[in-house]
Amino acid sequence: PFSSHVGSKNDDDDCCQNTSPPTPPPPTPGSYTFSETTPEHAQEMQDKYMAQKYAEFKEACLERKLPEGCNSLAEWYLVVGKDANKAAQIYEENCQRRNFGPSCLHLGFMKLTGAKGLCEVDEDEAARMFEKACKMRKSGGGVERACHNAALMVLANKGTAIGAPPAPPADTTEQEAADKTKKQ
Repeated sequence: PFSSHVGSKNDDDDCCQNTSPPTPPPPTPGSYTFSETTPEHAQEMQDKYMAQKYAEFKEACLERKLPEGCNSLAEWYLVVGKDANKAAQIYEENCQRRNFGPSCLHLGFMKLTGAKGLCEVDEDEAARMFEKACKMRKSGGGVERACHNAALMVLANKGTAIGAPPAPPADTTEQEAADKTKKQ
């Protein structure tokens, strides 16, 4: 029964014929296409969307105390609100009080780069934030990239290897350093 159908041309079966895609229905009254949107209307839509996102993030952070919501709120302040100080405050609180690794990582980036001039560069604090986010991996809240950044800071003599004794001063002899390590 199948072999008689395979390869036969059935005029009623047009599945294999070239057909053009269906024509979309005409716009309904009150609708518009993107090309009909004015720049002012596009800006208005963007502003409305950003206000909605801000309200969502604020509610998730301040009312529901969700670490992800606080991280998003801090990012909103940094990127959209251009308020690096407020972003840093939220990242700091989310990192320290909620132990949320991504916030520690973001705060580390801000401290390392100065957030394009929006906050003060503090390489030592950046190294501490990367190390903290890396250590949180053991509890499931850390970020792998933070370990990489912490290692880069160690290589740049800006941080300490996690779990390792501090490096001896440059004028310490090799034997003095070995003796000091044994005592720890």
